[in-house]
Formats: sequence, C-alpha cells, structure tokens
Amino acid sequence: MRTHVGHSQGNSGRLESDRAEPLQPPDTISGILNVSPAWLLHGLGEAPQIDGVSDELKILKSQIQRLKELRAQTDRCWKTLKTQLSG
Repeated sequence: MRTHVGHSQGNSGRLESDRAEPLQPPDTISGILNVSPAWLLHGLGEAPQIDGVSDELKILKSQIQRLKELRAQTDRCWKTLKTQLSG
C-alpha cells in the first residue's frame, strides 16, 4: 500500500505511531482500500468485507453460540447429577 500512496517504509512507521502526517488525504487512502474515510480514521461504520471472510465469520459465530449452549446444558447436567448424588 505504501507505493500506492507514496510513502517510504520509514514514513509508514511514523504514520502508524502518529509521528508523521499522511502525504495523501484520508479519502484518497480510503478509496485505495475501498473503505469509508470514517472507518479508516475512526473505525466507524461497516467494516470492509473480504470475499469469503463474512461467511466464515457467520459459521464461527454459529459454532461459538452452539458451544455456549452445550456448556449451559453440561452445567445443568452437572448440577442435577451433583444434587442426586448428595441427596
């Protein structure tokens, strides 16, 4: 990306640590990255979609939700078993 916006490697490092000003305005950089200037500067709005990543995230979120449900079910079973064994 440095080459698209005219930055050297050293200047890119200074930009990342807020020790330099960009050579290109944020709207130019956001256009290159295909994101909004607000997202680039502040993380506001919808994040960029990378082909396939959105679908993979949906699958992972679904799997995490299923694991949470299984954990809750396991906790209930343990509680029931513990009650039965102690009573």
